[in-house]
Amino acid sequence: MSDTVKREKARTKPSAGPADSTIEEEYWDGHKVCAALGWSRTTLERHRNGLNGFPKPLVLSVRCLRWRKSEIISWLESRAQR
Repeated sequence: MSDTVKREKARTKPSAGPADSTIEEEYWDGHKVCAALGWSRTTLERHRNGLNGFPKPLVLSVRCLRWRKSEIISWLESRAQR
């Protein structure tokens, strides 16, 4: 290994692991939820109000709804266990 490569490796720190990083929640709009679930917008609208335990969206404004990705994934996993 050349001296330049050795010095570069010594300068760089390993990336922070999951315990050191800040976890940020990801939010999905209706299009992303429909794409992930293979649903139409109509089906999403039917489930939007908590049908079959489906997560309720966060209402940011009259026309802006977002779902937490973690809640969608948890709901899918609970459905798969049945």
